[in-house]
Amino acid sequence: SVDEIKFNIYDDSTTQIKLVFKAVDAAILGCIDTEAVNYNPAAECDDETCINPTGKWEIIPSCPYYEVFGIQINVEERFDDYMFIVCDSNKLNIDFGSDQTAYAEIDITGQLIIPNQTITLDFQDEGYGFIDVEVYGDGSVNTDIGIGILNLTFVFEILPGSIEETSCVLTIDKQ
Repeated sequence: SVDEIKFNIYDDSTTQIKLVFKAVDAAILGCIDTEAVNYNPAAECDDETCINPTGKWEIIPSCPYYEVFGIQINVEERFDDYMFIVCDSNKLNIDFGSDQTAYAEIDITGQLIIPNQTITLDFQDEGYGFIDVEVYGDGSVNTDIGIGILNLTFVFEILPGSIEETSCVLTIDKQ
C-alpha cells in the first residue's frame, strides 16, 4: 500500500514545485445534530441530512363534520392553532394544546407512525362533555422546507355502545 506520492514539477529551469499526496481515512458523513432523529454519533462531517422537527408548528386541519344524533361535531375545532413538537430520540411528543399530547414514532426519512393512544377532547359545546378518544395514524415531516402532514383517525364513544369513527388530515407548517 502506498501512503504518500511525491511529484517534483519544474515550470522552467529554475523553479521547482513539490506536490505531495498523502492517503488519509475518509471522514464519516452523517447528521451531527444531537437533537435530530437521525443523529449519527460516529459522524465527523455534517452531510446536511438532519431531521429535527422540534418547535412550533401551525396546524391547518381538514376534518369533515361528523353527525351524531342530529348534532354536528367538527373534530378540527378541537385543535389549537399551533402545536409544539419535541423530539426525543426517534419519538416525537406532539402537543395538540389543551393539555392533549400524543406521540409519534419517526424514522430517519421523516415518516411518522402515530400508534393507537388515548387523548381527551372537549365536546361540551355539543352537550357531550369530555370524551376519551382513541387516535392513531401516520404522516411525514420535511424539516428542510418546514412542512408536514398527519393523517389521523379518531375513534370515540359518544353514548354507551355507540362507537364512532372519523378521519382528519392535519397539514402542519413550521413557524
